[in-house]
Amino acid sequence: MEFNQYLRIVFKRWWLLLLLVMVGVSSAVYYTSRQPAVYSSTVTLLLSPAAGQDSLLPQYLSDRTGQLAQTYIRYLRTSTFAELVIKREELNISAGELVASVSARVVEGTQFFEITASGSTAERAQLLATVIANNFIDENLAQQAQQLAARQSASESGAMQSLLREKLERERQYYEQQVAGLRQQVEQIRSQPPSTARDETLGLVQEQLSSYEDRLLAIMSDQISLQPVAQSNLINTVTVIEPAPLPTSPVSTRQTQDILFAFLASLLVGVILAFALEYLDYTVKGPDDLEVVFGQPALGVLSDAVGDNSQPDELVVLSKPQSSTSEAFRALRTNIRFSRVGQELRSLVVTSAGPGEGKTTVAANLAVVLAQSGQRVLLIDADMRRPTVHKRFQLVNNLGLSSLMLAEDPTNPLVLERYLQPGPVENLRILTCGPIPPNPAELLSTEFARSLFTHLEQSVDIVIYDSPPALTVTDAVILSSRADAVLQVVRAGVTRRDVALRCREVLQRVGANALAPLLNRVKANDVGYYHYYYYSKYGYTDDEKRSGNGHGKPARVEKRRKEKSG
Repeated sequence: MEFNQYLRIVFKRWWLLLLLVMVGVSSAVYYTSRQPAVYSSTVTLLLSPAAGQDSLLPQYLSDRTGQLAQTYIRYLRTSTFAELVIKREELNISAGELVASVSARVVEGTQFFEITASGSTAERAQLLATVIANNFIDENLAQQAQQLAARQSASESGAMQSLLREKLERERQYYEQQVAGLRQQVEQIRSQPPSTARDETLGLVQEQLSSYEDRLLAIMSDQISLQPVAQSNLINTVTVIEPAPLPTSPVSTRQTQDILFAFLASLLVGVILAFALEYLDYTVKGPDDLEVVFGQPALGVLSDAVGDNSQPDELVVLSKPQSSTSEAFRALRTNIRFSRVGQELRSLVVTSAGPGEGKTTVAANLAVVLAQSGQRVLLIDADMRRPTVHKRFQLVNNLGLSSLMLAEDPTNPLVLERYLQPGPVENLRILTCGPIPPNPAELLSTEFARSLFTHLEQSVDIVIYDSPPALTVTDAVILSSRADAVLQVVRAGVTRRDVALRCREVLQRVGANALAPLLNRVKANDVGYYHYYYYSKYGYTDDEKRSGNGHGKPARVEKRRKEKSG
């Protein structure tokens, strides 16, 4: 499927997208407008991590600060801390609500730590931020005091460590003296003249010196590890740098983001529904669908008459001769002629699979454009069940096909003159249905009816039969079996693919010469390239404009109508 086909599906159901977007955005606006105002206040703290033995390492400070910050953030959002604050400050709030209103973060690359509290009023937000920060600092100091007390107790009970430090001090002094003496001895040996004995003695002394130096370094390392550390360096301190201010306005809500999200989500749902409905729609929607079903392109494509501001049952070729629909009927006239090149076309049955597909409208307008081209045309209303041709042309229906078939000499020109009524244009005669008979199918299948139709076809250039739906009753099948050609009308968006194809199969089964189908009332979004008729972009000649419709004689038509009404 090409990209423009995807766009066609979306634009075809633009109303669905618009409806969903309106509902989604309206719901989002209503929801966000009902949310209460939220204020927030932030306390800025300074974290000072306790110094350790590796505190002089370059990355110690940042790593230690990050670890403390993450620990504090998690601690601030615990129920234990929330219940502690509520109990101490006697707050009228639940632990869950307090946890939800608190957030904390460390300013990246610094030792600053921010605690933010939110509330329904500015005063409440400031109060919560202040009491949370104060209780956090107090609790941190209490925990640090407990840890210091534990260390001090351990230090006071360590008498053995004191004895060990004294022993190490004596050993250090001894080895310092020995190292100094060995270094002097090495210098003295090096000042002697070179000899084998001197080199051997120098090597022994240097070996002993290296051993004493290693021992001295080990003693000093042990002394450092046993050295007591200042208690103040073991505390992680937290200090208030900037207290919680009183907010002057609510925090910016997510109204814009929520509305945008609702818009995009509604649009996405609308697109998905549009494609789902398109997939579930088994009707013939456009010329491409029709060509896939029948294996041949449409003989003609008529756009939806609403697009021309016309009624579906209007004689558009007379009321709006310069419209694209009128030109489509003239193109259909040409296509019918070319489809029968080298063959005589004296009779054409216009039918459809079911009712409401526009066969009568097509038959009436086609009869008019054929007459406008100079052909002698006879339009017969062969739908003896629901006749409408007489309504379309505003004719009387007391005499018609059914009464003609019961006449004594129906082929007599004088008798025919009583039954055939003039149409609104020259060269067009109309035979209405007449009184509805009780057995239309039996009446049409008689040999008498065949001979009558043959006589009528010989008296004019072409006879157009408006027949009932082919799948509803057998009348259309009877007429199609003897006619020169059959034109099946398919209404876009209404006729199912399988129904349209079954109608074609029924007609072919009786040997009917079925032309390529006509697609009627196609929506502009479904027409595709058929929609861009060249004639919709150009006007007609000045003579056509002056004549009113380019083909007919409006003055003569008006005169005939006045005579009938008179």
